[in-house]
Amino acid sequence: LIATLVVFNTVLYGLSNHFSWYFYTDTKLEHTISGVTDEYLREVSGSEVTILFCDNQEDLESDSVYNLGWQTANQYAKRYDFVTVETVNIFVNPERVAPYKYEKDPETGAYVVDPETGKYVTLNPIDTSSVIFVGGETYAVLTMQSFFVLDSDDLITAYNGEEVVASMIHRVQNGNMPKAYFTANHGETYAMAFYNRLLCAGYVLEPVDLMTQDIEVGEGNLLIISNPQYDFVRGNQASGIVGELDKIDAF
Repeated sequence: LIATLVVFNTVLYGLSNHFSWYFYTDTKLEHTISGVTDEYLREVSGSEVTILFCDNQEDLESDSVYNLGWQTANQYAKRYDFVTVETVNIFVNPERVAPYKYEKDPETGAYVVDPETGKYVTLNPIDTSSVIFVGGETYAVLTMQSFFVLDSDDLITAYNGEEVVASMIHRVQNGNMPKAYFTANHGETYAMAFYNRLLCAGYVLEPVDLMTQDIEVGEGNLLIISNPQYDFVRGNQASGIVGELDKIDAF
């Protein structure tokens, strides 16, 4: 029996090396935050920050991957007394996330209603993978995927949650949030690693269809066009139609 097991393991080892086989085990992953963010967060530690997970604690803890983000957020809350972590069941208590999900009228503060559908206009899609950072009137909506570095096939290559959480805390506290506009509907491709770099740099990421939407020229704002497959169009000055290229030129 022992000889058979030795032969079996030898053959299996040889085959797994030759064909690059990997065996998945549902092991609970762990990450402990370092102290490198102390100086980074000390300058903005005057206001309260809430990290809101849009899922039940039991589900977060039972997920071997997403549990990393949950661990990291709670470690920040334990280290910094101005950070609080909460969870919300968005199906039972949807009004808790409504201020971060729907667009508001800047004058009245009421939610904007789409006249065609009669429903509130969605500003940030929110589901059970969403994580919301709130600091006063400023907030940021991320997905759990934002805590990880993904390759071109959207496979996880590394965990970046410590840096992302620190950057989001810093961002919602200082209130300075320039926008990074990503053009859409021209076959563009964007790397998730690039998204994460911009998130950690404090940018609000916003897709934009230049045919129907305008872009705000603000301090620090970016317009990003990555590997488009189709042409952008010019408008018609005679008829007063503003085209995509006109908006790009103006920006």
